[in-house]
Amino acid sequence: LLVYSWTILFIVACSDATPTALPKSGEQEDTGGGLEVRDDLDGLDDHGFPAIGDCDGISQEFSITGQIGQDAQLCAEDSYEFHGTVLVPNGVTLSIEAGTVVQFPDRGEGLVGELLFERGSVILAQGTVDSPIVFRGGDHGGWGGLLIAGRGPSNASPEGDSTDSSGVLNYVRIISAGLVGTNVKSTALVLRSVGSGTT
Repeated sequence: LLVYSWTILFIVACSDATPTALPKSGEQEDTGGGLEVRDDLDGLDDHGFPAIGDCDGISQEFSITGQIGQDAQLCAEDSYEFHGTVLVPNGVTLSIEAGTVVQFPDRGEGLVGELLFERGSVILAQGTVDSPIVFRGGDHGGWGGLLIAGRGPSNASPEGDSTDSSGVLNYVRIISAGLVGTNVKSTALVLRSVGSGTT
């Protein structure tokens, strides 16, 4: 995974949000270098996303809460709003087409937008120079960020797989993420115990 400067980059991770004390919508516990989710986030397994590789050029609007419980494709022609904490659980692959924009509009009333990949899940975000993939806040700007938890070794779990792959992040922009406050400390991009197969 390559991270360059703000002007020449594969990933832009910038935080210009005003520090805000906002609780997260789901409670997490870090165990052995990975993410364990302690509630079900009241989500649905099937949000009506296309199957991977099945973008059809027909524009749709999606408003997502909870978890994405099966392999899914995000398409550039569609509009996405992710509300609160959205989880991609173990065993699920989320593929994101080049040019896709995902917005996290929540900031207030107990919600901070964030996208969490559990250990064993995979993100396939292959943007291009001309069509980067964009994760951003809504009109207000700030949101929580992107967290990917892999199966690689850590201090707490040294037996992890150092060659494990959590997927691909290439030509991805993460804009205005990383809220910090009394009850929230978030970073625009967190790669937690990802293996060397992650690119």
